[in-house]
Amino acid sequence: MRVIMLEQTKPARTNADREAWLLNSKSAVEVLGKWQETINLIAELLAAPVGVIVQKNSNGFQVVVSSQTKANPFSADGHIFEHDAELFCSKVFEKGQRLYVKEAIENEFLVVTPDEYNKEFNSFLGLPLRWPDGILFGTICVLDHTATDYQEIYLRLIEKFITLVEADLKILDQYQIIQELSMRDHLTGLFNRNGFFTLGEQSLEMTQRLNKRYTVLFIDLDNLKVINDQFGHSSGDEALKTLANILQDRLRQADVIARIGGDEFAVLMVMDCMPNLKHVIQQLQYTIKKTEEMMAYPFSASIGHSGLSGYSSSFLEEALRVADQDMYLCKTENHS
Repeated sequence: MRVIMLEQTKPARTNADREAWLLNSKSAVEVLGKWQETINLIAELLAAPVGVIVQKNSNGFQVVVSSQTKANPFSADGHIFEHDAELFCSKVFEKGQRLYVKEAIENEFLVVTPDEYNKEFNSFLGLPLRWPDGILFGTICVLDHTATDYQEIYLRLIEKFITLVEADLKILDQYQIIQELSMRDHLTGLFNRNGFFTLGEQSLEMTQRLNKRYTVLFIDLDNLKVINDQFGHSSGDEALKTLANILQDRLRQADVIARIGGDEFAVLMVMDCMPNLKHVIQQLQYTIKKTEEMMAYPFSASIGHSGLSGYSSSFLEEALRVADQDMYLCKTENHS
């Protein structure tokens, strides 16, 4: 029988891989320190009350560095402005180029500030920041309560600062690539155990802030030893890659999917209610069963899940243990 494999889709590096806020990145501590000096210098150079570096991702906008001036209402405290917030920097993203408003006419531009600092800004300078491949990372913004008329030489000097910041983004990008390679399973392209816990912790922190719930799936490829012994290790590798492809195809991009052991897989996923979780597991098992019809060897998997809630520092370890126990019960029932 000819074995038909699902297409192997090893995760490509996309903008989604850069979604994590820089403020949450341990590797960015030194970079953020350099950026702090840069934004302070820019604010001082232009005598501006506000200078910020803003990062954008699919969740909104976040100030990652803010000039240390008393008149600055913005702080790098992790607050996320939603996409529909009226921010000057959103105009820079729309245009993808430098935007300088010397004096805004009434209602031409708006800006959101914390309620206790509800002040109008009449002048705005914003320049885009890009990753090495040209994808927008964020902006450098300078705001003033009065009209301004910055000399062109100052604007060109700030653009030189931009090149320094973007050089740091290139370093961070390369670091992320190296780190990602160390967190990938070479056979399936999924995260490995280290990647599961590293990315899982980051994902949990985000879901906590967004008040979302989560669960862990534990998936065991049945009969891997039988496949290796009777059909060869190449068939065993094939079975592992096929299961990995099913998980990638049927689960969401935001889910953290990993191969954590020889025949063991784990998934951390946001799940709002039990019926939805049951539906996901049923869909996975349906796809696995349909795939077995095309295989030259027995192909099935046992799936367990954790019912834990309430985040703690040991949540992933405990959730994985509970899901493993549930998976073992499912396996026992299926073979009884």
